[in-house]
Amino acid sequence: MRNLNKFIVFFTILCSSLSLSCETAAGVATEYDEINLTTYQSDNDFLGYYFARDGAFSCRFFFMTNLSIGVARSADETSVLPMRTFDFVPHESHFSYAQRDPRAEIGGALYLHDKEIALKTDQPHGGCLSAAGIFNAAPGERGASQYTETRKFDAIGIAVVARRSFLHRGAEVGRLGQYLEAGDIVTLINRRNGYSYVRFVNPDMSIEESAPNKITFGWIRDSDLANPFPPSPKRELLRGGHWATHLQ
Repeated sequence: MRNLNKFIVFFTILCSSLSLSCETAAGVATEYDEINLTTYQSDNDFLGYYFARDGAFSCRFFFMTNLSIGVARSADETSVLPMRTFDFVPHESHFSYAQRDPRAEIGGALYLHDKEIALKTDQPHGGCLSAAGIFNAAPGERGASQYTETRKFDAIGIAVVARRSFLHRGAEVGRLGQYLEAGDIVTLINRRNGYSYVRFVNPDMSIEESAPNKITFGWIRDSDLANPFPPSPKRELLRGGHWATHLQ
């Protein structure tokens, strides 16, 4: 028991020293047939992001919901969940949830059915009424954005790169010539010695999904990462009592 207590104290100190929150337990990330969409689930918290660029247009937002506050449509057992979407002020390297852009905080609904997912926002995010992405319709409606799961993998969260950060072959070793820029979004797969092993999807839609530079893996410093989500997504969704309007 003494050794266990020492481990707990060490883990708490480690977490407090990182720019990322350690409150969320390890979970599962999901890829879809639209590779610019990624979700992450830990317990009932269901988080994700969409980020795609098509020429002059860019569609990007984070979203979150909680599986315990949705309803099931009796017609086809689709789970309808209240969703909050948000983003950050462009060209500013501030990526904590408290620093989100209030103009880009938009409600919506997320639909889950078997391996299918659909997103509908109450109004479009900037650039999201273009070839980069459209999210203005529910499943069954014309123009609905629906995606199919292609792969699941173990993960520990989603983060934003807060400043230019070089990729490494391993924790603390083997710096590569590649780097990620502030605002790039990554899925966290593992963490060790102050570094995180990440998966980065290039949002440029002109790059073929089979191209080697479409998805990049590598280790980057934890100090260069920020957690964009609040400690309790469920509490944020329930705050204000407006979430029920999305369960129609």
